[in-house]
Amino acid sequence: MKKFLETIKNIKNSSRPVPPEGDVSDVYGGPIWPYLLVYKLWYLGLLMVIIWLWPEMNRDAFFGNMARWPRVGEIVFGSYLTTWDGAHYMSIAEQGYIPGSPSCAFWPLWPFMMRIGSWLTGGSCLISGMILSNLFSFFGLLWSHRLVEIHFGRRLANRTLLLLLFFPGALFFQFLYTESLFLFLMAGFWLSLENRNWFLVYLLGLLLPVTRSVGLFLLIPLVWYFWVCLKNEKELGPGMKSLLLTVPLQGFLIYLFCMSMATGNALEAFQVQYHWGTNNANNLFDLPKFILAFPEIYNWHDYSGSLLDRLVFAYSLPPLFILWRYKRDWFWLAVVLCIFPAMIATYISYVRYLAVAFPVFLGWALMFDSLRSRYSLLTIYLVLIGLHAVLLWRHINFLWAG
Repeated sequence: MKKFLETIKNIKNSSRPVPPEGDVSDVYGGPIWPYLLVYKLWYLGLLMVIIWLWPEMNRDAFFGNMARWPRVGEIVFGSYLTTWDGAHYMSIAEQGYIPGSPSCAFWPLWPFMMRIGSWLTGGSCLISGMILSNLFSFFGLLWSHRLVEIHFGRRLANRTLLLLLFFPGALFFQFLYTESLFLFLMAGFWLSLENRNWFLVYLLGLLLPVTRSVGLFLLIPLVWYFWVCLKNEKELGPGMKSLLLTVPLQGFLIYLFCMSMATGNALEAFQVQYHWGTNNANNLFDLPKFILAFPEIYNWHDYSGSLLDRLVFAYSLPPLFILWRYKRDWFWLAVVLCIFPAMIATYISYVRYLAVAFPVFLGWALMFDSLRSRYSLLTIYLVLIGLHAVLLWRHINFLWAG
């Protein structure tokens, strides 16, 4: 443990490209985007080959799910790209919200973006969604890498990015899920804070709570950042600070307005949560339920009672201690992105939800930096890649992945 802490201290105090306060414009140290672009193209090409050569669609799940695409008829090629939540987002994008439908539990910005994008894809929300999901995740990953590089150097930024790409939950960055858009907005939001670009901070802060419910709780790390990191910021007056500090609340009000306009009921999403069993916002106020649910394991990975979700949650906790010691603004960000989704969903889909928590992957990168053997790190990479491949195959075939 002493060796481990000394290693992290050396990393923290080592020479690295730390810019002047508020200026992160020239820290990149060389382009990482070509490698990320090759990864994206390779991944999508491999995905298409798998669907073409190895289709094993779970027909019972496809026809029995609360939403499927196409909504009528048999399985088509696009059905493999729109399993589970993807079908709900396709339904909202194509026909809007239907009051009382389980799809009303899904937040509006992502299907709205799919619908807008379809104007450029011949009316296909599927094509626009696939393009946008990969574009958003491309820039979200790029900006997450840049944020880590600013504070911890290129080597740890590269390792953080690799751990994030190999992580099983990262498979959803390629599909019609909110992870891509949320990572894009969150990384852009935090990078804008570093750059003191208040217009983008406000704009992206408004959009985050319209993308996912956890966007509202970004109020916590935002308050910490203003209290500690911006306490001597003279550029902002009290009025502007108040406007920026409350931007997650303002975004949530925009969400309520959107749902009111779309369904006639601002609280429609909360009133249809009974369709989803244990996934409920009220779980945030029921800590005993959260704790007692941890040992309730019924399978290695399924909708509920997943061993994998609980193992990933357990392994997401040690990075929090490291972040508390060395990057406290990211500690609070990691708490919101790690703990709150686990509580709201009672561990359901945790592998997916964690994929956007780039500070946790930084914490893992710092932990693994103390490993003396390269073979140990290679073993970790191979385990993550193996799990990623298994869950990818399960996901496209309507078997539970997250």
